[in-house]
Amino acid sequence: LIGYLFLLWIGYLTIQKIIFVLSDVSNNNRGLVLGVSLGLLGFSVAAMFSFPIRVYLPAFLVFAYLSLISIVSSKQKVKEISFKKIKKYLLVVMVILGFLFLFIGNKSYNWLMGQHHYITALSYMKTGHIESAKNEGLIAINYNSWAQEYYHMVAKALASTVSVESAIPYYKKVIDISPFNTTALLDLSLSYQLTDNIKMERKVLDFVLRFDSKNVRAASRLVVNLIDSMEYKSANIVYKNLKNNFEYFKDRHNFGPY
Repeated sequence: LIGYLFLLWIGYLTIQKIIFVLSDVSNNNRGLVLGVSLGLLGFSVAAMFSFPIRVYLPAFLVFAYLSLISIVSSKQKVKEISFKKIKKYLLVVMVILGFLFLFIGNKSYNWLMGQHHYITALSYMKTGHIESAKNEGLIAINYNSWAQEYYHMVAKALASTVSVESAIPYYKKVIDISPFNTTALLDLSLSYQLTDNIKMERKVLDFVLRFDSKNVRAASRLVVNLIDSMEYKSANIVYKNLKNNFEYFKDRHNFGPY
């Protein structure tokens, strides 16, 4: 908070200085000040909306410190102009910017912490510590509830440690965030298959094939589903399409999610 207040104070003095210079027609440095001001504005916007923020933060701080030095060391006498109204508007803008900085800072912190716990969870998954991976994944979700990969990882961990049924809501959350995530949809269909919910498995597979008709994995699972339901005629039709699609992708490595 102290850092934000410090930057806001610098911003207030900098904007005040810029207004004085740009409003003085006789000042020969108006063009130079305008150019530097636009550069400062660009870096400020980039620093606010860049992830991770550390990419643009050093340059932003350089401009902030330069402006501070300019303000402190400046001995130029500026003509007295009535800035009462401008100062009021400027104060309102600075208050709004303060809240904006706090909001963006909070979101950035949550995003970074979510990524930290997600990466930690992935490392646990690779070393076989599934329970720890699940716990780290749940913490990551608490920080950022809009990252579909967090839910997907937790779903896989739950399916391995607790039960397949407990993983299904997390797979559904992945699909709510990313409706056409083929990998998550196929994992969800497999979960329904393992819980003997053939009807929901077929519904998911049909959905995948509606937007990705050449998906070999979905078609192969649908063939098995139809055979289990003794719908041999439909299974034969799907199998023919599956065979054609398999030949289409044959020897085409790394082409599509197949």
